[in-house]
Amino acid sequence: MILKEKIELEFKNNLKSLSDKLIGLAVSGGGDSIALLTLASKWARNNNVSIKVITVNHNLRKESKDEAIFTSNYTKKLGHEHNILEWKKNVKKR
Repeated sequence: MILKEKIELEFKNNLKSLSDKLIGLAVSGGGDSIALLTLASKWARNNNVSIKVITVNHNLRKESKDEAIFTSNYTKKLGHEHNILEWKKNVKKR
């Protein structure tokens, strides 16, 4: 068994007790999050489960907005709903 198959099997085994037909998934846009999203998408299709995905644009790096948009587009391409949440730093004035 190749590594990809082992990971998919482990993912499937960890979620087999889940009975909900709608799950939420938070992803950042990094490689590990995109891998998780891809695994979850395949699992959801095979188990008749809907996924709603969110990404938090933390605005801490100039690339964060582009990463959130990439993640949104990729998620929608997989056929799932996606929302971007905008985080704004709350600065207290003295």
